[in-house]
This record gives sequence, structure tokens and C-alpha cells, in this order.
Amino acid sequence: MVGNCCLQPKMLAGVILLAAGIVWGGETTTTVKKAASPEPASVQTKRAEAIQGDDKILPDAKLPPAKKPVERKEVAKPGESEHLVPPLVWGANDEWKLQFGGSVQIRNEYRHNFDMRSEIPDNDHLSFVRTYLNLDLTYRQIVRTFFEVMDARTWDANTDQMQTAHWHVQQFFVELKDAPDSPWTLRLGRQRLPIISEGYVWGLPPVEYYWWNFVPVFDGAMLDYKTKDVQAHLFLLQPLTFATIRDGVMTTDRPREINRMWHYGFYGQFKTWAPHTVDLFLLGLSDQDDDRTWPAPNLSEQRRNGTTNRYTIGTALRGPLKKFESGTLGYGLAAAYQFGNWSNNEIKASMLHADINYTWDKHPWKPKLTLLGNLATGDRKPGDDENNRFNPLFGASHYGYGVIDFFRLSNIREVALQYDVQPHEKLKVRAEYHHFWLDSRTDAWGSPIGLVFGRDPSGQSGRDAGDELDLVFTVKHSKRWQSELGLAYFLPGNFAKKQGRDDGARFLFLQTIYKF
Repeated sequence: MVGNCCLQPKMLAGVILLAAGIVWGGETTTTVKKAASPEPASVQTKRAEAIQGDDKILPDAKLPPAKKPVERKEVAKPGESEHLVPPLVWGANDEWKLQFGGSVQIRNEYRHNFDMRSEIPDNDHLSFVRTYLNLDLTYRQIVRTFFEVMDARTWDANTDQMQTAHWHVQQFFVELKDAPDSPWTLRLGRQRLPIISEGYVWGLPPVEYYWWNFVPVFDGAMLDYKTKDVQAHLFLLQPLTFATIRDGVMTTDRPREINRMWHYGFYGQFKTWAPHTVDLFLLGLSDQDDDRTWPAPNLSEQRRNGTTNRYTIGTALRGPLKKFESGTLGYGLAAAYQFGNWSNNEIKASMLHADINYTWDKHPWKPKLTLLGNLATGDRKPGDDENNRFNPLFGASHYGYGVIDFFRLSNIREVALQYDVQPHEKLKVRAEYHHFWLDSRTDAWGSPIGLVFGRDPSGQSGRDAGDELDLVFTVKHSKRWQSELGLAYFLPGNFAKKQGRDDGARFLFLQTIYKF
């Protein structure tokens, strides 16, 4: 049903940009002083006599009470609004509202020795630019139409980064509510996933920006339920891909539906037991094309192309453990299990996350120290008719596994130490140390940016992948403007060295995003 109703970019005729003016209104407060009762004539005569002569007040003369000084109250300056352009409102009781918005994200990267082979001259100095323009129309807070276009560009890259698409529809959906204050919302059309605090396998991370130029988008339907204590989502979506074939070469262009592929399930986040937060999810990803060739075939270990059905069930917990005089000890836990079929192979995969953290609440810099660990299974044994490689689905891949992006939540064992401080209200600093192993000696080491650093089917290369050091400075210039400067160094381990990758990799980036 959803597949037949999904919106295509060719259905859109254009975008009308509306400019709106702002009208200032003021309030005038008038203080009316109550008139005093007239004094008797004899009293007025006596008071007049008391102030005659050589301008000295006689003892029996009484002055009126002194007036209190006028108290001046500072008018609070309005805070910075979320949007640069004010909304256009019209209709009875301003029942219609149209808001224009968007954002621009620019990142400059310097990649040195990303293949960890210094004899190969592949250093790269490149830039990414992503621009969003959107129109948000609401009627009585019960009907909302959202339209957004995206332009993504890459400059000066040595190779195609698969991150380029010029002015295509990113989102186009309608939201329906039965009342303005109703917790229920039905969203139909092209849309992104909502923001989720953990986002290991689903949802966008709770940050000011998304690292990659392409944010996952879907066509379909999502039913939301949101209250103070609950954020729940029930959905049936069709994933889109930016990949396409042009002149026989894989590249990127406008987003297209992947026919016969569906993403569905439930994700709920509960704060009923505040200050603890509990996530529960059951997710499905099915591809019913048993002869797929694009964007990639579903080949089993026996090289057989077939259908796939991957089901993910899991939970996440986060909250404080104990309050101390100097700060708070907190924790985070997450676990997920995947099952189903990949062509004629059985899927059995899992992931675990655990962290313990301490925040010095009373210190002006709010230091926070976090020790964390991640585990995501890899394929145990080639040719055993079983697929054990964990798939992070549509979770965040940049956050939590190192800034240099050599790892994602798949075939990984990780221990990391993070230290956060805020020396100024507009400045945050994070330092990280990561050590990585492969979970399976015989499975591949792949990265979220498409790099494959090798696979040893014999398992003789071991698990030790390497160490990473990161340092990131974040400056919040204003509510709409934020910048980041980051540095990273990766030192290869035994596995990498046995693949001929024995030289360190360096990474430097400068990024800024402005919302309007």
C-alpha cells in the first residue's frame, strides 16, 4: 500500500519562497494616582502660614510624605529564535502558519595515509557542503505539510566519495493530528527517522548535525506517540538509496526507492522510571527481490542470490547510579539480537554496549569521564550456512567508534575512554582514546565510508586492529551557528600490519553549520 503511494521527486513542480515581515507591538502601562480628599479650609490656612517668613518650617508644619523613586525594570531581551526569517501567519486566530528554514553545513577534511600504506600517495584534502531549504506549513496545529530540498556537494576529492546530489527532494510529508494537544501524530510521505538518544541501530543522533552528506530517507508511514514520559514510533517504510549507475560506473544522484525492500517495526523510549530511560525496539528489514543486482545482490556464503529478512530485537538503558557530594555516577547499557535469513543462510548476530561515567556537577567546567565498551559480532566461520555479522541498520555510524571513521558497529570489539569539559558556556572539548579488535578473526574489517582494510579467512592475522586518539573542540557561536575542529591519529595493530598496513593515519577537520 505504501509503495504505491510513495512520493517521487518528479511529482513536484517547484518551490515557492515566501518572504514575511514582522510587526512589533507594544504595551503601555498607565498608573492612575488616587486623588487625596480635600483638606478643611482651617488646615489649609495653618499649613500656608507655616511656610511663610524666612522659609523655615515651623515645628507644627508637616511635609507630605516623600515620593518613592520610580523603579526601573529592565525589559528582557528576546532570545534568539530558531529561524532567521519570522513565520508568515494569517487567517482567523492565526490558524495558518508558514515557516521558511534550512541549514548549511561545510566541512573541510585533511586525510593523511588513510589506507595505512605510506608508499601509496593517496593523501586527500577535500570538502563537503550540504544545504537544506524547507517550507513548513501548519493549519490549526493539526495538519502539517513539510517540504525540503537538499543540495550535497564534494570538492577536491581524489575519488568519488558517493556524497553528491544536486537539489533533490529530501523530505515531503503530511502530518495529521486529531487535536493540537494530542500525543498521536500520523506522518505520511518522504521522511527521515526521528532523533533517538542512543541510536545504535535506529534513529538520528541527538546532535546539531548529521556527519555524512546523505541522511537516510524513506517513503512510507509512521505513527508517533509522544508525551512527557513516552516517545514511541510504529512504522512501515521503504528505504531510499542515492546510488545509481551512470556510464557503467556506480555514483550518486537523487534518492530512489529500493523496490521490494521494506523497513518496519516499533521503537519506544520510556522515561516512566525517570531519571532512568529505557528503550525497547523490534525492527524488521526485508528484501523480497530474490534476483537483486542493484544496488547490491543478496549473496549467501554459497554465492546464491535470494531474499533476506533481518529482525532486530533489543533494549537500551541509561541513568544515574549514585549521587555524590562532588557529582553523579551514571551508566549506560544496550543489547540487541538479530535473526532471520540472508538468502539460504541463517542470521544469528548480536551487539552489546556498556559504559560507566562520572560527572563533576559542581565544577564550573562540568568535567565528565566515561569508560565504555562496544561489541558487535562478525561472521564466525566461512561456509557454515550461518551469517553472524551484525548489521547496525540505520543507526549512527560516526559517533562512538572514533572520529576517523575506520569502524562501525559490525565485527568490532572496542574499549574507549572519553573526557569532556566545558571551559566556557560556548566551548566544549572532548578527548578520546579507543582500542579496537575484530570480533571475528576470519571476517572482514570494513568502515562506514566504504573502505575495506582486509580479511583473513584463515584467522592467522589475529584480532588486534589498532588504537585511535581523538581531540574535538566544539564552539556554539549562537543558537543557530556551531563550529567544530577535530584531530585524530590511528596507530595500526597486528591485524592491520599483517595486511600490509603498518603506517599511522592522521585526520584533521574543520566544520561549521548554520541554521536559518
